[in-house]
Amino acid sequence: MIMKRTMKPALLLLGLLAWPLLGNAAEEAGVPDSVRQLQSGSPDADLQFEAAPGEALRELVQLLKPLDTLSAEFTQRVFSQNGNAMQSVEGSFKARRPGHFFWQTAAPSAQTLVTDGDFIWLYDPDLEQVTVQKMSGEIQTTPALLFSGEVAAIDEHYTVRLVVTGDKDPDEFRMFELKPKATESLFETLRISFLEGKPVALLIQDGLGQFTVLELSSVNMNPSIPDSVFKFEVPDGVDVIKDF
Repeated sequence: MIMKRTMKPALLLLGLLAWPLLGNAAEEAGVPDSVRQLQSGSPDADLQFEAAPGEALRELVQLLKPLDTLSAEFTQRVFSQNGNAMQSVEGSFKARRPGHFFWQTAAPSAQTLVTDGDFIWLYDPDLEQVTVQKMSGEIQTTPALLFSGEVAAIDEHYTVRLVVTGDKDPDEFRMFELKPKATESLFETLRISFLEGKPVALLIQDGLGQFTVLELSSVNMNPSIPDSVFKFEVPDGVDVIKDF
């Protein structure tokens, strides 16, 4: 069955967690230091930054530009404004420039998102539903830009600063903070961390004050990814919602 409806869950999901997935309730866990560093009133909130933001942008571009493709497994955790654990899901993703993205979370919160450069497909097996959207320029304003968009567009959409982390070896660990230049954005702050040149974590704070932490593992830079990964085949018997 094919239906049409105006909705934007796929675009938000492509925003790499700016809209939390509906996951299982997280078990009690300590609040990560990365979350405390963004929490208002936290003693760890006043981090220092390099004085020259242009240098931070150039360094981030140097780290991202060689990444034509990227694959990784992840653990995603969502915390409330007060630091309470709300959700936790695991999954994997694959990305290829320009505009190709595959994102899948495991049961009991199974969802699959695929982009082929022209369309975005979001499949929810529990709902037996696929939502389809056309790709648009809005994708450049989501964190997915880092791994599947045009790296040159980072400066157009974000202010970039390098976070000084005194407890980490600066020759091995680098953390960048990105703030959207647009007045309306899916998130307020994004931090991406690299260890020995590999992306290892993302932290996103949304407009409601919630924090989403994405910890990456089994990171593979520039793997060969077949075209079939980014071609979504609609399963039999599911509803297709066209949002265009």
